[in-house]
Amino acid sequence: MLFNYTVSTCTIWTSFDYGFVEAENYEEAKIKAINQLTYNFNKANEALLKCEDTKGFSVEFDSSQVEINEATAQQIKNLSK
Repeated sequence: MLFNYTVSTCTIWTSFDYGFVEAENYEEAKIKAINQLTYNFNKANEALLKCEDTKGFSVEFDSSQVEINEATAQQIKNLSK
């Protein structure tokens, strides 16, 4: 099954705090989503460290706020384009 994930926040939006994972069930999807989010946030933090103006900056996420939902037929269709 395909699941979509997102980290909900009302104040900061990023282009890497959501996506899709393939998993057998909700629990596996949550683990995979958190792993992908951790990877994405680590990449962003590495980039922030490389610039003098952003040294000391970081972005983090609360893994307890990750939302998992089964992907809709429309989302699956859009992915195949």
